[in-house]
Amino acid sequence: MPEWVGARIWHILVTLALLAALNPSPSPGPLRESLRKSVLAQEGGRPASALAALEIALAFEPRAPGLHWKAATLAFAANEPDAVIRHLDATDSLLPPSSERTCLRADTLLKNGNPAGALGLWEGLSSPCPNPTSHFRNLSAGYLAVEDQAGYEQALISLVALLPADAASLRTLSLTKAARAPEQAEAYLRAADQASSEGDVLARALIRAIDEARVEGDPAYTLAQVGQVMAQNNEWVYASWAFQNALELEPGYVEARAYLGLSLDRLGRDGLPELDAAAAAAPGAAQPHAFLGMHWRMRGEASKALAEFETAARLAPTDPAIAAELAATYETLGDTDSALAAYRVATDLAPRESGFWLLLAGFSIRHELQIETIGIPAARNAAALVPGDPAAWDSLGTGYLIIGDLEMADRMLTRSLGFAPSRPSSLYHLGLLRLYQGDLMAARTALKSAIDGDPGGPIAELAQRALERVDS
Repeated sequence: MPEWVGARIWHILVTLALLAALNPSPSPGPLRESLRKSVLAQEGGRPASALAALEIALAFEPRAPGLHWKAATLAFAANEPDAVIRHLDATDSLLPPSSERTCLRADTLLKNGNPAGALGLWEGLSSPCPNPTSHFRNLSAGYLAVEDQAGYEQALISLVALLPADAASLRTLSLTKAARAPEQAEAYLRAADQASSEGDVLARALIRAIDEARVEGDPAYTLAQVGQVMAQNNEWVYASWAFQNALELEPGYVEARAYLGLSLDRLGRDGLPELDAAAAAAPGAAQPHAFLGMHWRMRGEASKALAEFETAARLAPTDPAIAAELAATYETLGDTDSALAAYRVATDLAPRESGFWLLLAGFSIRHELQIETIGIPAARNAAALVPGDPAAWDSLGTGYLIIGDLEMADRMLTRSLGFAPSRPSSLYHLGLLRLYQGDLMAARTALKSAIDGDPGGPIAELAQRALERVDS
């Protein structure tokens, strides 16, 4: 329920109940009783019950605009949009127009998946909504839903003006500004960094990217660099905006078009037209083909993905990331020999990058393939490169667990959980270890913790199966 409704409704309903008790009515007893039940239900935090009682009262007083208005607010709180609109229509037929009612109607349309309709109502208001903070939050959500970048930014500016200490709103505004006008964004990014209790890593990365790109004197290049940083941090909406804006300035910017296609894919949309266009415009560039490979693999078309990754690998044979993507695609297709070779190419190309060693270790462990000669050494290399990475110690412990060295597995998994006590994968493997050691109580505790830490996820599913074995 909107803040401006919740604070007032109980008192208003009490007033209505008193008025009903004083004024003549064909059915004063049932009317008063229905209003009393509505008040009590609202006081108890049960808006649906309060609405149902008020609907009974309206059967006695169908032309009472105050009752219809309160029913509309209760219906909004009860998530019954059809009832909100019905009671607002009834109120509007009985009273002059009101910005308060228009705002509730717009809020309802937004909540019910009609942001364009909500924006039309908000933009036609002659006076502001009663709660500016709630209004600008909803307004920004509406503009975001229809991808109106300018409207979204302006709504956020108004929201930050009301809530200058709100770190989340300030961060969102800084990202929006960076995706639209990087040269104007640095002050906002610095403010977002300062507003975060631990500093904002993304804001700092964007400031660096903007500063480094400035020497090129090319606004499209700066936007593309900003978009890449956002993509690396999974901020795909803002990344897509940055690439779109770069392409508006420079339509032939192949790299920006390829990244736009990737961003659209990651947003659940279809990036294929952009990716195909980028590949056609630069047939010798590896990146569009790599992104096309990702596109097809996400859609379960592993054979098409393989053709694109093989093309990308031929065009960029020294790119370890492409080698790793190629390896993952071979693995999907069941070609473990080619997958292993490609994972090893990735580590050869980037021996100081722990992530590629982890991929190689994970492949070996998943397939229980050459654990002692490949999996454990690869995990050990990852741990040596990044000693504080719990994933590396988890992989190392899992490798030892598979080959039956339970003492080493215990040490490695304990170290992993020392860095990340709630890590579901490490807890799952610890649960398996305790199960093999015969400590059923400790196994059950670890497996339940893994399930709790990954609700509905793949680790939780594996842990649940293991837990069933413990309890059987």
